[in-house]
Amino acid sequence: MSNEPHETKPAPASAVPGQATLSPPPGNRVAALLLLLWICAAVGAARGGLARYAEELPGALPNGVDPNVAPWWELTILPDVGPAIARRIVAHREVRAAQAAGGSQVFAAPRDMEAVSGIGKKTAQRLAPFLRFDDSSRRQPASQ
Repeated sequence: MSNEPHETKPAPASAVPGQATLSPPPGNRVAALLLLLWICAAVGAARGGLARYAEELPGALPNGVDPNVAPWWELTILPDVGPAIARRIVAHREVRAAQAAGGSQVFAAPRDMEAVSGIGKKTAQRLAPFLRFDDSSRRQPASQ
């Protein structure tokens, strides 16, 4: 053995003897911080893009969408309507249309959309400007 003194680093005050500390090395902290900043910027950009999309939506739908005949994929362009809710609208329409006699419309007003699971009063109100309910434009629904 050598008689030369050696230096030892003191253990952190919070360290338990025989147990590794959980703090990452300083280089990883910088990477984590950069990743967090990048995620925040991406979320901000996405929210801005969605806001512009919502403002442009009425122009994209000059005649509105008729929920009585629109296929599910066309319903997804409505605000707050994703694929799952769009398919529920179509399923609800098909069940009610089979029960109704005389070919009456399942949806006659925005408030009728509240009968679909996942669409409440507020969502129905947000959808109202983008919907149309008219017998003159009745067409056969596209295959879902």
